[in-house]
Amino acid sequence: MIRFKPQPNAQPKIEYETGHWDRNTNLPNQKYFLNHFGNQISEETTFLEEHFSFLISISNPDAIISQERNSYFESIYVKVADRLKKHLNRNDHLFRIESDKFLISSLQIDSETKAEWFAECIRMLFDFPFTYEEREFHLNVNIGYTKFDLKSGSDMNALGILKEALHRSCLIGPNSLFYYDQNAIITTYEKAKIEIDLRKVLNRNELEIHFQPIIDLKENRFFSMETLVRWNHPEKGKLLPGSFISIAESSSFIKTIGEWMIWETFQYYENSILRSENISLSLNISPKQLGDKNIFPLLKEASDYYKIEPNNIILEIVEDSFDFRKSQISKVITSLKDYGFKFAIDDFGKGYSSLGRLIHLPIDYIKLDKMFLFNYFQTSTRAVITSMVNLVQAMGKSIIVEGVENETQHNLLKELNCDFGQGYYYSHPMEIELAEN
Repeated sequence: MIRFKPQPNAQPKIEYETGHWDRNTNLPNQKYFLNHFGNQISEETTFLEEHFSFLISISNPDAIISQERNSYFESIYVKVADRLKKHLNRNDHLFRIESDKFLISSLQIDSETKAEWFAECIRMLFDFPFTYEEREFHLNVNIGYTKFDLKSGSDMNALGILKEALHRSCLIGPNSLFYYDQNAIITTYEKAKIEIDLRKVLNRNELEIHFQPIIDLKENRFFSMETLVRWNHPEKGKLLPGSFISIAESSSFIKTIGEWMIWETFQYYENSILRSENISLSLNISPKQLGDKNIFPLLKEASDYYKIEPNNIILEIVEDSFDFRKSQISKVITSLKDYGFKFAIDDFGKGYSSLGRLIHLPIDYIKLDKMFLFNYFQTSTRAVITSMVNLVQAMGKSIIVEGVENETQHNLLKELNCDFGQGYYYSHPMEIELAEN
């Protein structure tokens, strides 16, 4: 379990050496990381096989750039370093790699799930402003991270991979995280092959729908079924969405898959036991689909054709889809809401999210990202979840907590008066026949 506790000796114990130490933050620098860190860790932990490292980039809002000179930047970065130090423990090694970049190598993390939570905790540290000369500054942060076998590669290679991970995080947008899975990076050839195969899936009838239930925690009953796509690839076997959806998103084919999902799901729902039991369907809509002018006519036509009440359909979208500066998207969302469809924000809290924005968004449900529940016993996280539940319900919206994996978590959600839960504790995604049973 990850616990952030202030530790007076969190930084590596090394002797001062000119050129290897950042004088302002009192942290080892990039030169030290490249020349000495690997040897130091090998001496300290002979049993270590793998560890996770995180490269953190700080960017300054325009307000600071326009109002302050460069001399003030260093004072802000010193405060950033101090905040990071206070929230790391003795197994976390902190470096200042560049003026606006910090690196953490953690020897306490043994899984990708914990690494994701660790990165999210670091990101949340920047939700709070920094104060300098009685003024408050908000900073943006991006984090790229990956897993290393420290004894099998050079620190130069490690830093290069981390910089690539950070670059991909920045491409997503401010306050984003990116995990660089070195074992799953798709080559250009593999990506092209998957894209070619994707265009054949409908003719070959290779896609199928699975369902995962969402549970009403107050009435102890099925509330909704989220529809998920699976690809029965002729060579690779059954593929999860993570293996191909991002590739479909980068092309226009995501709209084709999305249209197929809508018609297939509605056709199934027309005479299903789910409909007779008043169990709704949740359907993921990609940002590209939502921005398509044909999405409202498509959903309206499908619901009319199969005589499905729109209020039985929940459209799950990511928060960035609610960009009301784009008049087309604003018009589509308003039209769908007026027609009766319901909306849910998916993965809320993953990356940058703002509860303040929710007041103005025409949504019915908020799906809280699984990472909040993963480390609920962290005192600060418990307070965040409790506050979120209270605020969301005060806004007249319902909250769905993702990632429920055991009875303890289930009971906690009931104690917190959460509305709905979803996760492996209730059921893994399942085929249509199993969902009916």
